[in-house]
Amino acid sequence: MGKLIEKIVAFFTKETEFKNDLSRTIVAYRIILSLMLPYCIMQIVCFVPSGEKGFLTFFIASLGVYIAAFALTYKRSALEVIILSNVWWLVWIPVSIYSMGWKINAQLFIVVLLILAFFSAYKKYIIKLCYAVLLLIYGMCMTFALNGSVGIIETSTAADAVISILGYIITFSSITIISILFSNSSVEAEGRLVEYNIQLENEANTDALTGLYNRRKGRDHLSAVCRPDYGRRVVVAMLDIDFFKKVNDSYGHDVGDEVLKKIATTMRETFNKDASMVRWGGEEFLIIMEDCNGDEACAQLMVLANKIRNLVFKIGDRSFSVTVTIGVEEYDYSSDVDTLVKRADEKLYQGKNSGRDRVVF
Repeated sequence: MGKLIEKIVAFFTKETEFKNDLSRTIVAYRIILSLMLPYCIMQIVCFVPSGEKGFLTFFIASLGVYIAAFALTYKRSALEVIILSNVWWLVWIPVSIYSMGWKINAQLFIVVLLILAFFSAYKKYIIKLCYAVLLLIYGMCMTFALNGSVGIIETSTAADAVISILGYIITFSSITIISILFSNSSVEAEGRLVEYNIQLENEANTDALTGLYNRRKGRDHLSAVCRPDYGRRVVVAMLDIDFFKKVNDSYGHDVGDEVLKKIATTMRETFNKDASMVRWGGEEFLIIMEDCNGDEACAQLMVLANKIRNLVFKIGDRSFSVTVTIGVEEYDYSSDVDTLVKRADEKLYQGKNSGRDRVVF
C-alpha cells in the first residue's frame, strides 16, 4: 500500500519538461483535472439512455479534453495547458447546465477557474484582475440566461444528487488543494519571518547575560512611563552589587557572570508584572516600579536585598555571598528621565558612602 501511494505521488508530482514552470501549479492542476473525470463520466452515464447523441458526444469529448489536458501537463507549460483547458471549461459549464439543469452545480466551477487564474505561474496581476472581471460578467450572464433551467433530459433523483455532490466535492477539494499547495508555504514562511523578527527585537532589547532589558530598552521604557499624563505613580531604583570587582578578581569573570544571572533571577522572582528590570551597565541594575510610592517601593526593595544577601555561591570548597546597595527616587511628574536616574544614582552613592548593604530613599 505504501509503495502504491508513493507511485501515485510520484505520478502527480513528476516535473514538466519546462524547467521554469511552478511545480505547485502543475501538481494542483493535475489533481483538479483528475477530479473532473468522475463528473464527466457521470454526465456520460446520464446521457447514454437519453438518445441525445449530440450532447453525449460533447461530454465524451469533454472527458477526452480533460484527459488530454492532464497528459499535456507533462509536455507543455502549465500556463498553456491552463489557458487551453479553461477555454473548453467556459464552454462546458453552460452546456452542462443547459442540458442537465441548474441543479447539477456546474456553475461552481467558475470559482475554481478564478482561483486557478490567480495562482497560476503568470505574474501580471492586471491580466488576472481582468480575467476575474470577465468571469464575473460571464457568471452573471449565465445566471440570467440559465438560472432555474431543468435541462433537456430527465434524470433520477439519485443521479441528480450524485452529480450535484460531485460538483461540491470537486469545487471544495480544488480550493483546499490550491490553498494547501500555495498558501501553506507562504504562511509558514511568514510565520518564520514573524518569529525571526520577534527574536531580533528581543535580542535588540534584552541583555544577553541576564535576560533583563538592556540600557537602551530601559531608557525607552522609562521615557514612556515618566510622563505627566501617564496616570500611574512611578519609582525608580538604582541597584549596585557591593564589592563586585573583588568577586571577579577572586573567582574569575565566569563566576561574576553567574552572580549577575542569579541576582537577575531573584529580581524577577521578587517583583510582579508592574516592575521592569534593566541591566544598566556592569553590576548596576535599574528597577522601574509602577503603582507604588517611595515607601512601598522601599519595602519591596528591602525584601529583594535580603534575598540577595541570603544567596550562597559555591566554588569548589569555597563559598561566598554578596550584598547590594540601592538608591530610590520617586518620579515627581516634572523631571526628565536623565534627572530621575541621576537622583536615584546619587541616593545609591549615599548608601555606598554610608557603609553599603542598604536601601536609601
